[in-house]
Amino acid sequence: MVARLEMVDQAAIRPEARLSSDLGLDSLGRVELLRMIEEELGAYIDDADLDPEATLREVQDRIDETAGAKREEGIFGWSLNPLVRAIGIGLQQTLGQLILTIFYRRRTVGLENLEAWRGRSRSRRTTTGSRWRGFLAAVLANAFPMNREGAARRSLDLLGARLDRGYSILVYPEGVLTIDGPLQPFKTGTGLVAVLGGIPVVPMRLKVRRHSRLDMKVPGVPWRGDLEIVFGKPLRFGPDVDPVEATERVRAAVEAL
Repeated sequence: MVARLEMVDQAAIRPEARLSSDLGLDSLGRVELLRMIEEELGAYIDDADLDPEATLREVQDRIDETAGAKREEGIFGWSLNPLVRAIGIGLQQTLGQLILTIFYRRRTVGLENLEAWRGRSRSRRTTTGSRWRGFLAAVLANAFPMNREGAARRSLDLLGARLDRGYSILVYPEGVLTIDGPLQPFKTGTGLVAVLGGIPVVPMRLKVRRHSRLDMKVPGVPWRGDLEIVFGKPLRFGPDVDPVEATERVRAAVEAL
């Protein structure tokens, strides 16, 4: 299985080879290897429990230890409860829309690119700074915890569980929500989600034409801002596309909006 990974030097494959320094496997490469191990050997290994410098012999030992073990299936599902979703959607459509209408004039371009997904719920991928903010984000936006860096497999499981239930996922590919300024580098998990999920990616860009006093908190700034939301044409990636390449293609599409 290691030999089938394109990024690996075939000559380096030996029992004592270390995943990162000898085989050159980054976090995405390790996720791909662990996915293959689960599918073909029935052994689930969380990348959070796997040292990047583990040797192939140690990986084999982990496979022997975990074969047949029950996998944790929790999906952070309380925010999917119908009552919680009803409360969240109600607050979005009343209080949330009222605040946006008061403080921002909005225009939307390219909405036809979302026509194929009309009527589907949307789940938001966010990173929050406190438990209280995390709770509010889960109620209002159906948010769920995602790792920006490091172990990615648990995050991908949470995301996949929502895709399987028909949700669309709103991703901040820079790792945070940026309001203004040039685009930052995109996290490579963006491409990994697009490739392994086999899902279309609709590029979206928020253009702030004029800030609201609500955001700037600077005297002299008008209370009502002006923004434009632009949707691009969906992108699709085959299973053989490199996640890094997919990430760069998504970023180029967003930058072109």
